[in-house]
Amino acid sequence: MEPKEEYRVRQKRIEDEFKPVLEKYFDKKHTILEIINNEMKFPTKEDLADYWSTLLWRDSLERLENYDLQALKESTLNEISKLDNLIIKKQICCLSGIN
Repeated sequence: MEPKEEYRVRQKRIEDEFKPVLEKYFDKKHTILEIINNEMKFPTKEDLADYWSTLLWRDSLERLENYDLQALKESTLNEISKLDNLIIKKQICCLSGIN
């Protein structure tokens, strides 16, 4: 599964900025960067709507010139109510250093 470009930019930041710092302290052979394919399952549609209202969702709003936050939340809930499946496929970038 390939992530959207906007998510890839965030993952690249971990690779480009944080990984070299860990490699400095743990050396390259003890620094591990993993891209993990994951599924997030939500028990209710409201829980999924709350997830969509996170920082990433708010960041995407900044690209809009004029928006009504309440109307967008209601629209989100309306779209979610049409879903049969409350699962989101997501990639997680995990960086660790081991001794």
